[in-house]
Amino acid sequence: MSGSTSVASVGGVAPLASDGRVQRGERTRVAIVSALLDLLDDGVVEPPSQQIADRAGVSVRSIFQHFDDIESLYGALARAQAERTRALFEALDTDGDLATRIDQLGAHRSTLFENIAPVRHALGARARSSPAVRQRLDEASLLLRTQVERQFATEFVASAEDDRRPLIEALDLLWSFDSWDRLRTAQRLTVEESEATLRTATVHLLRPGARPAERS
Repeated sequence: MSGSTSVASVGGVAPLASDGRVQRGERTRVAIVSALLDLLDDGVVEPPSQQIADRAGVSVRSIFQHFDDIESLYGALARAQAERTRALFEALDTDGDLATRIDQLGAHRSTLFENIAPVRHALGARARSSPAVRQRLDEASLLLRTQVERQFATEFVASAEDDRRPLIEALDLLWSFDSWDRLRTAQRLTVEESEATLRTATVHLLRPGARPAERS
């Protein structure tokens, strides 16, 4: 009898118990990352471990049972934020004339940047010490740049070859989070005013003859 009991335990009860522990552990990890995201959304740029634990409903010890260190926690957070904002990054129409495409980009970036601003501020500060966060921000920047290149591909092709690279660089900078953040925080413009500023600058850059003459 003892032999059959042992086989049953190994074949059934033990794996089920192990699966339960794995699921509980995963739920705890998700709760910790979600709590950190919520705190960043609330404007808490560098929440201490105790505050994260309180929001997640776990102990501080539990955080470091599930994450080796703060770096691994923020790495998981960067991945979670990427997944959470994927639809916002990808929701950009690329059809229509130049005016329409500029309006589409303005609406896209204002919605995206207003939604990610609190977490982006926190991740920007963390990027100096976190390779995982730096990598995520670099990936996001590359995606945004690629969108600009596609949005105005017709205009880039039509521009003089010597002008093309500086034009792409200027528009990549113009439509970056950093530019948006400056307009909204340092210059204290509204969302509508910020959009209008970027649209006007883009028109002057892309319409033939609108760019200022190059200095000799």
